[in-house]
Amino acid sequence: KAGQLPAAFKIDQPDYSMNGSYIAESSKIIYKREITLKKTWMPKQNFIKWNSDIDKLNEFYNNQLVITK
Repeated sequence: KAGQLPAAFKIDQPDYSMNGSYIAESSKIIYKREITLKKTWMPKQNFIKWNSDIDKLNEFYNNQLVITK
């Protein structure tokens, strides 16, 4: 049984998008993540935002998943 699930994560930028979620269904916990690169090239000035969003994605990855009996 899931005691507490981390909040869903979503970032949508012109060059990329990132989504992540945990869903509790009966006796299962479903983890989904998606990273989409909308363009094959990113201007150098967008790297600061990209790095900031990667930090947010890492925070989502490091969230605790609490499971109880």
